[in-house]
Amino acid sequence: MSKRFLSLKQAEYRTHLATSVFSFILEKSQDECSIDVNNLILLARDIAESI
Repeated sequence: MSKRFLSLKQAEYRTHLATSVFSFILEKSQDECSIDVNNLILLARDIAESI
């Protein structure tokens, strides 16, 4: 399995898309999930944003 490299524009788009998805999930999960699950979602979102 070879790694495929992304252009900077593609990486920026995918990072923005992932951040949007995490934000949506966090918004919907506030009433349905425990604080620990919400914290894990926030951590995943922060990691995605830092990439």
